[in-house]
Amino acid sequence: LPITTLIPGSGPGTTFDDTRAPEPMVTVPDGPEHGWKRGLTLPRYVLNTSAPPRRADPVNRYFPRSDDERAPLLPELFMPGFPKCSTTWLYSCMSEVWSPDSAGIGCGKKPDGWGADRCGKRYLLVSLSTNAKGETRPRKETFFFGGTGVKYWDGDFLEMHGPDPRSGSKADAPPLWLWQETAKRLRAQARRELEPKRLGHRPSRQDLHLATSRAVRHHIQNLDELCGGSSDRENVAARPSSRACEYVAAVSHNGSAGGGGGGGAAAEGEAAGAVARARAEMLESARSHCAARLGEEARCSAVGTGMLRHVAAIPGGGPNGCSHPGCHRIAKGLPGSWQPVCQWLPELDAKLNLTDAHCIRSITPWVSSRELNLSLVDFTPNYLCDAKAMQRIHFSSLDPSR
Repeated sequence: LPITTLIPGSGPGTTFDDTRAPEPMVTVPDGPEHGWKRGLTLPRYVLNTSAPPRRADPVNRYFPRSDDERAPLLPELFMPGFPKCSTTWLYSCMSEVWSPDSAGIGCGKKPDGWGADRCGKRYLLVSLSTNAKGETRPRKETFFFGGTGVKYWDGDFLEMHGPDPRSGSKADAPPLWLWQETAKRLRAQARRELEPKRLGHRPSRQDLHLATSRAVRHHIQNLDELCGGSSDRENVAARPSSRACEYVAAVSHNGSAGGGGGGGAAAEGEAAGAVARARAEMLESARSHCAARLGEEARCSAVGTGMLRHVAAIPGGGPNGCSHPGCHRIAKGLPGSWQPVCQWLPELDAKLNLTDAHCIRSITPWVSSRELNLSLVDFTPNYLCDAKAMQRIHFSSLDPSR
């Protein structure tokens, strides 16, 4: 099928206009300074190195009700293709060049230097998942929008963006604290605790081991809190609702779609108008989805202990409460809650004295409009093989015309 049959709003004069003449090719000049293969030809647009136009909302936030409100990011750079066609290699190259701590971007190794106020260059990141110890893993391939037999798609995007990383005790943390390598962050935390001036003596190897264990346990408890963990079963993080439905309710109450870029220049005003129109279209799409859901109970995770609703209490771990749909909760005493991607690890009880823990299935940054200069990436192959995946990607864009 031609791509114009897959994407809403395609056709002559639109983003996916297959009636246009082929892009003219140009021969790249030979010479060692260019680093190109001799005789290479490329489309003319590849040689355009001018900066892209400014957007009214610099990041692809999901249903932001205002510029200042924190809203979750959704992917905005995709590499749909086919399996075994070098998408992993391309992703590795791009990560090497455009990660915030790379030499080219140069924004340092710590997430407190990755905000837009201190990092002027745009960089790339991916969503994350964690294991039961809280060790993070980049999700270069999410398969969230389709392309697989497993159903990940969820029209609320709860299972894509996950809980707000800056909730609970992490409310004052940098936006990307979870994107710093876990082991380095926990070792640094343990070393700070073991400064000789605090201890009064030079720390021993045993001191370092105990401090690292405390840091790991504290980190796991932070993730439990984000997911709706054991310390506060009624925490707002444990009672997630659809942002789309919240947005519909807010707009219905206030009579405004919210948001809107600042500035005042004509080009920026035009961009803001395009965003407003795109938001209005998304709002109309969300209304029918939300009409029957605004009065529903919160949606809880349906995996891990969420599959065992007949179990009222976790052995040694309190009630079997509601966890965020972006999380798994597993328990030592409930092997049926263990998942292939979220296994119980012996050291959780043997070394850390835990009876249950959460794995995060997927989490993205939650930010205000100009807090980060970031593009979230999803390099899932197979999207190009799935018409529904392409439609879902199109719907997730704040400004589908772009």
